[in-house]
Amino acid sequence: MIGLNTVYDFPIKNVKLINKASVYLIKEIAGHYPLFGSSMAITKKIWDEIKDDLCDDNFEYHEDVDISVHIHKLGGIIVFDPHFESQFSARRFKRDPYEIFVEYPSRILKTIRGHKI
Repeated sequence: MIGLNTVYDFPIKNVKLINKASVYLIKEIAGHYPLFGSSMAITKKIWDEIKDDLCDDNFEYHEDVDISVHIHKLGGIIVFDPHFESQFSARRFKRDPYEIFVEYPSRILKTIRGHKI
């Protein structure tokens, strides 16, 4: 399951709307919902089935999206619940905007492309 991420100390309004749009955009590109660590839950059963097949290059792949790709390949279903919400700090946005706004999206796309058959 994936929910929304709320950034509680970020000056841009409507962060929830931006997050929701990115979830739907990635779903359109990948064909399934992505997972993002700060607002996700998976069962131990599915974790045990995928953990040995996960990619281990976090500089090349986005680890949470990689998990979602492996769940999807296994036939698992990822549900998006916009009422399931977590809050996190924007410290990383402020400290290294390049990482968040350029590297993360790049790794997300590399992860999806790297698993396309």
